[in-house]
Parts: sequence; C-alpha cells; structure tokens
Amino acid sequence: MLFVYVPTSTPGVPLPASVLAVTASRQAKRAGLAIDGEATTRWSTGGPRAAGDWFRVSLGTPRAIRGVRLAAANPADLPPGLTVEGSPDGVRWEHLEVTVQRERRHRWGGFALLDDDETAVWLDFPPTALTALRMTLPAGDPVFDWSINELTVYGAE
Repeated sequence: MLFVYVPTSTPGVPLPASVLAVTASRQAKRAGLAIDGEATTRWSTGGPRAAGDWFRVSLGTPRAIRGVRLAAANPADLPPGLTVEGSPDGVRWEHLEVTVQRERRHRWGGFALLDDDETAVWLDFPPTALTALRMTLPAGDPVFDWSINELTVYGAE
C-alpha cells in the first residue's frame, strides 16, 4: 500500500450552526459566512490583520465546549497565534488554556507524499461550560488578513 489516509480525530460533537451567533471586530455583518456551511464563502478582516482583531461566538445558553476548528482556503489567512477566552455569562471573560494543532493537507504526487500546507487550526481545551467564546489576535501582519471559511464548535461528548 502506498498511501493511507487517517482522518483527524475530533475533540467532541460538532454543534449545529443554528445554535451559534457570531460577530467580529471588523466586517461584523459578514461574520455569519464563517458558519454558513459553504467552504467557498468566508469571513475576513477585509485587510491586513491587526493586534486586537477578534471573532466571537455566542452560544445562547451555557454549553460544555471542548474545542474549535478554524478552516481557511488560503493557509496565509490562518492566524499564527490566538488568545482564546471563554465567558460563562457573556460578560466576564476568562483566559482558556488551549492546545493548538495545525491541520495539513497532503496529496500523493506520484512518487512521494506532497504537503499542500495548513488548511485548519484546531483549538482544544478541557470541557468548559460557556455561553460565549472569543478569539483575539495578539499581533498583526502588514500584508495578510485573517479569514475563516468554516468555523466548527465542538461540544463535550
């Protein structure tokens, strides 16, 4: 056998987009494109990312959350770092200790496995009861924007 595909394990059960409300510090009216189920649409900062840019997910009622997956069509649009905070009530925010994993796309090139770069960032953390989650860029970039083609929030099983 020349190639075996092993899918990435998920950190829990994906929450349906219908229970999520999203907003952002920039291009807030387009934030819903990150959860519309269409990989070809996206939310974007609309220009070079800046320190302090944030994306917020509201859950309505407290839910045990286990992780988040941020996917982007262009690897350069993925954030190099994020500060992740959770809120039990939508008012108070607490820093979450997050384990970051980078998802990469690979393909068979006929003679070797080729790396097509990153496609998503996984943010894993211990199950935490939250009503809101906020991801903030700690640093900007003079060229690249931050975009999310698809955001998935995972509830604890």
